[in-house]
Amino acid sequence: RALIRLSGAEDDKLEPILAKLLPLIFDELLTQTEAPLRAKIVNVLNHVLTRAKGNVTIKLPAQAIAERWFTPTLATSKAAPFFRNLSIIFMDI
Repeated sequence: RALIRLSGAEDDKLEPILAKLLPLIFDELLTQTEAPLRAKIVNVLNHVLTRAKGNVTIKLPAQAIAERWFTPTLATSKAAPFFRNLSIIFMDI
């Protein structure tokens, strides 16, 4: 559902949506263990990444993503390495 809404959002309205959505998606990435749901999360992140790289005016919430590095969930999550790699990509844009 999030992917459909993101697909329909115009670039000039995307930044406030991502400011709220991306931190939640990264939180979900840390806690989600079911493969089909993780695949959907990755699809959403891939869509955001594609759009952000294609439009340099879109600012991603790097600070909110970086704050997830200091949560207790990261230390105990099996998805921590995957999370770290993806979050670095998003903070680098």
